[in-house]
Amino acid sequence: MEEVLRDPIIEATAKGITRSLGGNEYAEIIASAMAESGREGISGIYSVTHSRGGTDGQVDNQVKDANKKDSIAEANQREAEQKEQLKEASKAKKS
Repeated sequence: MEEVLRDPIIEATAKGITRSLGGNEYAEIIASAMAESGREGISGIYSVTHSRGGTDGQVDNQVKDANKKDSIAEANQREAEQKEQLKEASKAKKS
């Protein structure tokens, strides 16, 4: 479906930009092919990262869980560092 709807627009845009930059017909074809390939790559990545269920969804959930755990660990580390800084500041004030 994307080939029918989006590729003609992408092709025309890529050719127009290439032409405005002084490119010849060969350059327009290359630019158009690269733009369409980029669209295919992006849509493939999008479909993998936004899939529901299955292995891809499980991996995505595992990554999210790991990121949450990292965030919690980082927050705990920052809190401990702040407490240590306050303790040192308090000692310095007393001296």
